[in-house]
Amino acid sequence: RSSDLPLTGLRGAVALDFDYEHNCVYWADVTLDIIQRLCLNGSSGQEVIIGSGLETVEALAFEPISQLLYWVDAGIKKIEVANPDGDFRLTVLNSSVLERPRALALVPKEGIMFW
Repeated sequence: RSSDLPLTGLRGAVALDFDYEHNCVYWADVTLDIIQRLCLNGSSGQEVIIGSGLETVEALAFEPISQLLYWVDAGIKKIEVANPDGDFRLTVLNSSVLERPRALALVPKEGIMFW
């Protein structure tokens, strides 16, 4: 059985992850340079959680233990992290370490991040 997600205004959605505990989907739109969230439990509608300072988000990952959202911005050559609502945004790694970041994988129980 399949069903459609009630999403609007998608232009260039390229990265996607899901928070199973809160039933929320997160995605990046490289055309609009934003990160959005939709919680399917009805707690909130579709919302922009990161709306500035992005260039080319190529990957994102929701980390369920810490409840943090990580993403790779290949244009700015950064890996960033924020709370699920976009607050407390921090740079984890920048261009002094990253040359061409493209993907992201987290191993939460080990505290490991691959890019």
